[in-house]
Parts: sequence; structure tokens; C-alpha cells
Amino acid sequence: MNLAMEANLLIGRRSGIGNYLYNLVRQVVQKEEIERLSLFYNTYKQRNSLPEEIQNSRIDVRAAWVPQALSNRLAYALWYEHYLKHYLRKVKADIVHFPSLQGGGYSKVKAVLTVHDLSFATFYPRTPYNKFLIEVGRRSVERADLVLTDSISTKNDLVSQWRTDESKVRVVYLGCATNFKEMNHEACSNELELKFSLKPPYFLFVGNIEPRKNLLMLLSAFEKVNKIIADTSLVIIGQTGFPYPEFYEALEKSTAKERIHLLTKVSDELLPTFYNAALALVFPSLLEGFGLPILEAFRCGCPVLSSNRASLPEICGSAAILLGPNDTEAWVDSMLKISDDMELACNLRELGLGRSTLFSWERCASETVEAYKEVL
Repeated sequence: MNLAMEANLLIGRRSGIGNYLYNLVRQVVQKEEIERLSLFYNTYKQRNSLPEEIQNSRIDVRAAWVPQALSNRLAYALWYEHYLKHYLRKVKADIVHFPSLQGGGYSKVKAVLTVHDLSFATFYPRTPYNKFLIEVGRRSVERADLVLTDSISTKNDLVSQWRTDESKVRVVYLGCATNFKEMNHEACSNELELKFSLKPPYFLFVGNIEPRKNLLMLLSAFEKVNKIIADTSLVIIGQTGFPYPEFYEALEKSTAKERIHLLTKVSDELLPTFYNAALALVFPSLLEGFGLPILEAFRCGCPVLSSNRASLPEICGSAAILLGPNDTEAWVDSMLKISDDMELACNLRELGLGRSTLFSWERCASETVEAYKEVL
């Protein structure tokens, strides 16, 4: 089959969806069913090109310069309804895959759309742009011949909230980069002390800084833990997603401020070092379509304390301690226990490592290609 993918999210510093696309492309292009893979992206106000490691003889890269107008609707129409229609006809694509919520519908090309979660539609207050995303998202889902989701939880949300036809939704779990693996704990600790003046023990959070991540509760829980174990730290790795001024205000006023490290620029190469040296990943999110940091922690042998909401129990299975996201005292008790109980920590490490073997980018790609074959 001739496959085309929208690749805008591969440009520059990649987000979670960008990493999904990056790993999917690297695996899909190796499948014998894919005769040609065409990637298209918009160079408007972009100085970067696609990553070199995914540019090879089997991948056809097409760059366009399509201005993003002041109107969201006009920008959408220019890209999806005019340029892409011409491009897909030119490369004779059988299938076009849109890796995030927005996509188009085309009479002679089958459209596959990935929906990672509906947080923008269910969690955040309505703004003009948010309303536009919901409108476009609904339309894109309706137009798509097949919809992929990262979890059963997101599939259920599509069916129950957007009345999506269940028969055209497939669940394809994500994978984890191979650099996430067990490493020497002492060596990782020494490296972090040298580069960040950070000494264990510490709890770790990884993810965007935004309201659905529930970081106000985490700050409150850690303050109580820090009163009992004074040498424990909290490391938060992430950049601002949706506005979250309450978090920054609470951080500034926190009684444990000196023990909280907010790191906004940590390379993908260094991130496994943080997991390997941590007491545990603490992930109290209110809504996740998958929760990739959970899987990254599992792969590194890092114990996990997770919220019991949305997709997280589905991904964690019995390999993590699941807690109500707003039960502060339960988080305090569990953080104290994981700090003190070596047997518990060791058991969670082994369970997490075993659980992580169920997820891989190779499996994700194989199941995605099988989904493509369904619509041809």
C-alpha cells in the first residue's frame, strides 16, 4: 500500500504526540505491506526539517509552504482541504494517517485518524480556540474511515461523549523508546548530582505542567512527606502546557520550596537517568489517554504511584499502587511507605519490568498496519 502521513509534529522539539509519530514512522516503514511512505509537512514559520534518522530511500518527504491565516477555519481549509487534497492525489496515496485530532476527508483516499484523548473537550474551559478544536475534532472523527485510540478508556470516551460508531474504532497501545532501561542506580545518582546538584532520595513527576496533571495535590502531599522525611526531594520535569498559574503560585509559597526542583529542559537522552535514580514516579493525573511516563518508569525499574483515573489502571495493571487522585492522605501514606519499605519497592520494580514487556513500538506499528489493511 502507498501510505501518507501528516508530519508537522515531527518538526522542532517533539511533544508526546510527536514522539508517537516519530517512533511509528521508524517502525511502519520497515513493514513489507508498505510499498511507499510519504510524509508531508508545512514549513510555514518553521526553520527545522524532519529528523535525519527517518529520512531514507523508502520515505518520500514533501514540504509545503501554506500560510496559517488569522482565521483558524481558513488555515484549516488551506491545509487540509486544498493543499493536502492536491498532494495526496499527486503521490497516489491509498491511505492517509493523521496522528492527532485534526484531519480531512477525501473521496479516493482512506483516512485514518489517531485520537489520543478528549481532555481538551472534557476538562478545560471553553475558549474560542478550544471550541474550534472540538468542532474540527468531531468533524475529523466523523470523516475518518478508521479511528485509532491509545486506550480502551479513550475509545469509550469517543463512543459515549461523541457518539462515535464503535465499529470503526481500534485500540492500539503505544510503545516506549529503547533508551528507557534499567541502569546502575549509583552511577545515575552521581551524574544527577554533578549536572543538577540533585541528590537522592527524590520522587519524580514527568509530564506537562497543566491543570489535569493535578500538581496542586502533589505539592500538598509532598509538603507533608517532607515534614517527616526532611531529606526527600520532589523533581518535576515538564514544560507549561495549558495555563496553570495556580501551580506556580503554590510552588512559590510552598513550605517545601527548597526541596522541589522544577526542570523544564531535560533531554530525552538524560530522562532515563532520572527514572533510574528515583524513589518512585508519582503520577496523580486526572485524565490521560495513555500515560507514557508510566511505561517509561516501568522500563527503568522505577516504582510507580499512579492515579486510578481514565486509562491509567488499564496501562498499570497490578504493577503500580493506584490511588484516588484527590486523596492527599493516601498519597502521603504511600510515598512514606515506598520510602521505607525496600521489599515493596523491589516488588513494584519487578512487576513494572514485567508489565512493560506488553508494550513496544514494533507491536504498535504492526497493529497499526493491520488497521490500515482493514480499510482497503
